[in-house]
Amino acid sequence: MARICLEAEDFIDYGDLFKRIMETAPMPMSPLESVASSAVTTAFSINAVLILILTRGGTTAKLVSKYRPTKASDNTESTDETKELSLQHTKAKKLCKSGDFIVALHRIDDASVIKIVN
Repeated sequence: MARICLEAEDFIDYGDLFKRIMETAPMPMSPLESVASSAVTTAFSINAVLILILTRGGTTAKLVSKYRPTKASDNTESTDETKELSLQHTKAKKLCKSGDFIVALHRIDDASVIKIVN
């Protein structure tokens, strides 16, 4: 069943789906939702293989998944050290490899940050 679901998802036009979701998104967006949708836009723009979401409670990860990114996402608690460990973990899980673009979304103090990691 999982194989069938994965194969079916290959036929979804995620770019079009993202545009339709954006058209129906509430305006103005909350700052966190705006950052989440921007992370997905960035991932589409650079053809990132992964969106790495560093989150404490999972709200950011839920908002990112709302915008149906085409690539896998991984999430964990936020710190710079954790970000590096998470990148190593995603490589070990073969979700990405050296040279791939990854969009990392995390907080530094009160600021939400989107980073492109290569």
